[in-house]
Amino acid sequence: MNRPIPSTGYASSELRVVDRLFSDFMRKHKIPGSSVAISKDSKIIYARGFGYSDLENQQLVQPNSLFRIASLSKSITATAILQLMDQNKLRLDEPILKYLSKYLPTANSPDPELFKISILHLLQHQGGFDSTASFDPMFRLSEIATDTQNPPGVLKEELISFMFTRPLDFVPGSKHVYSNFGYCLLGKIIEIASKQPYEDFVRANVLTPVGATSMRLGRTLLCDRADGEVLYYDERKQKSKAIFGPDKGEMVDSPYGAWCLEVMDSHGGWLASAIDLVRFASAFDDPYACRILSPQGIHQMFARPKLDQHADVYGACGWFVRDLGSNRRNAWHSGALAGTSTLLVRRHDSLNWAILFNTRAAKNAEYLSAVIDPLMHKALNSIKCYPTINLADEIESV
Repeated sequence: MNRPIPSTGYASSELRVVDRLFSDFMRKHKIPGSSVAISKDSKIIYARGFGYSDLENQQLVQPNSLFRIASLSKSITATAILQLMDQNKLRLDEPILKYLSKYLPTANSPDPELFKISILHLLQHQGGFDSTASFDPMFRLSEIATDTQNPPGVLKEELISFMFTRPLDFVPGSKHVYSNFGYCLLGKIIEIASKQPYEDFVRANVLTPVGATSMRLGRTLLCDRADGEVLYYDERKQKSKAIFGPDKGEMVDSPYGAWCLEVMDSHGGWLASAIDLVRFASAFDDPYACRILSPQGIHQMFARPKLDQHADVYGACGWFVRDLGSNRRNAWHSGALAGTSTLLVRRHDSLNWAILFNTRAAKNAEYLSAVIDPLMHKALNSIKCYPTINLADEIESV
């Protein structure tokens, strides 16, 4: 007989179908833990934890448990850039080297195409960086950095300087290719344009105004785990060689040392609860009441790039967008690292949801975010009447 999946948080009779979905899904794919939050018309109507944040000690996932959100961080970074645009502190058509020229090589001439990259190119993944054609530098630190014991800020600057010595993989603006490194550069631009550390600017100007106060940048090593943060489990129980820390060179659990989360800050480094991610997503429901972007900024965030004039799905600024016609659209982003799979969705019918797992892949090796996505749409489509309660006042931050 199957043991029930333990759950915590705020259940409602109208959303029992979501309870059943996650109980069945986690049992089928042997997932340690997950957290789910849903908003409707900017009200939080569902916030639950399922399974375990710590298997060994049988600690349950709570609705406000923190997870590594991986590439959902890009939606946060894009918002910060657009906010700086709203504040007239930068323009999207400006070349990135207006802010990053100090990283140009001095010993030889850089690729002339580097001078053509604009901030908008980076936001829309058109900056000329293609990890399939070359490599993703964010996961090659041990080969690029001169000393992987350097502080993360030094590592990031070494990485940028190294990449600026290399030829681009394609002409900027000529095609869309998803790039972690492009969003790494955007994080550095935020620091220079705002004259503040990236995390400080984002927390004060993007997250705090929408009530997403538990979010913070994560740390790589298990000993640096944040209060309220789940443990991460590799579904294949893989070991990898640690690139830094006290176990450098030794085989460690893949989520804890095989790469440097601190260097991934602006493209994949944030910790968040599902609740706070839904608060962030809901901030754009009413462009004229948004606390963090102007209506023009929100329009730019979800605007169709010139390259994708006829595609049903396109890459916008920090989001992927499906054009449903009649001025309707769905927007989303997913994220994945060893031990993590995440999904954030903004739907045309004023529904927003966040789903966080503390392992990455399903039984068929597909990322959990991709497997749960159509099932969640189907479950929510079956609901005839949504709860009218707003849980915001009942939910405590971590």
